[in-house]
Amino acid sequence: MRPGNTVIETTDQIISDGVRKGILHLYTDGGELSGNQIILKGKPVINFGSCSYLGLEFDPRLREASKTAIDNYGTQFAESRAYVSIQLYKELEEMFFQLFDANCVITPTTTLGHIANIPVLISSHDAIITDQLVHNSVNTAVKLLAGAGTHIEVVRHNRMDLLEDRIKLLRNKHQKIWYLADGIYSMFGDTAPMDEIYQLLDKYPCLQLYIDDAHGMSIHGKNGRGSVLDKRMFHPKMVMATSLAKAFAYADEKNFPFLHTDQTPDVLSPFFDSTAIKPNIVFIIVEGLGRSFTNEGARLGNFTPFLDSLSRHSLYWPNFLSEGGRTFAVRARFDRTRRPQRSSRTANMGAACSERLRRGLW
Repeated sequence: MRPGNTVIETTDQIISDGVRKGILHLYTDGGELSGNQIILKGKPVINFGSCSYLGLEFDPRLREASKTAIDNYGTQFAESRAYVSIQLYKELEEMFFQLFDANCVITPTTTLGHIANIPVLISSHDAIITDQLVHNSVNTAVKLLAGAGTHIEVVRHNRMDLLEDRIKLLRNKHQKIWYLADGIYSMFGDTAPMDEIYQLLDKYPCLQLYIDDAHGMSIHGKNGRGSVLDKRMFHPKMVMATSLAKAFAYADEKNFPFLHTDQTPDVLSPFFDSTAIKPNIVFIIVEGLGRSFTNEGARLGNFTPFLDSLSRHSLYWPNFLSEGGRTFAVRARFDRTRRPQRSSRTANMGAACSERLRRGLW
């Protein structure tokens, strides 16, 4: 272990503690897997830790096609693609071209794709600006450029105003400025402000975009082509990475009745006028103010006559369903620019994981 590297030391301590508690570095029992159930320590548990969101690796069509490919081509084709590739690669890349309306290159994993692409696309004459919460696999590839002298810096999460300030400062010093971001961020599940990013790409000739949309693939866009390309075309100054390892569009309402194509109607847009100037929006959040205390028909009397008068000049819903209790649930939605804080109560977290495992959940 390298001395003084507190991130590695902390990670090592947490993982080692998890191993001692028997909740990390586990191996499945038995020789066969079935759906989302695995056997750990002789006990069947439901696996919530899989990154295969739809479990398509057990789809009988994919399994049979995989067996056929092994029979025809063997377990691997051990040759550099610079020389020759098997026909399957060409067929897959042509299908991806139809999906994304852009040329595609297949790599074994998204991480290896980043490592192969980023050092080739970006030179020592360029500058890199990474979003604060961009995926670690992107940062792994960026580190390969540090030794070449490439300028690298980080901007606060989804702050397009700060990004534009840095572009203005760096554009006279570097040939290109690359902004590296995620389509959907794995930490908070929020999305990149693609409309604003496209505007910056059009405004500044030096700006380039490298974006990882692995978590948006399948759940957004035409034919599941991702959140980045949802209702927009491929930008000529953009390079996008995505993945089939997470999920893919598979709307089978007979076998998966809760999985549907998004058909949510747009009910708010007609009430707003789109302008070039961003409007001032004020959120009024009051602790403990329920329907019984405000507006017409308040059961316990009207305590907020001024707020009630505002409701007659704005959009107003007499009732709503909250996803959390009290105002801390609202704050969790708005305070998205802070760096996530690591809990010091690892012992309690470990105990909770152990209890879930005992109850048959992983």
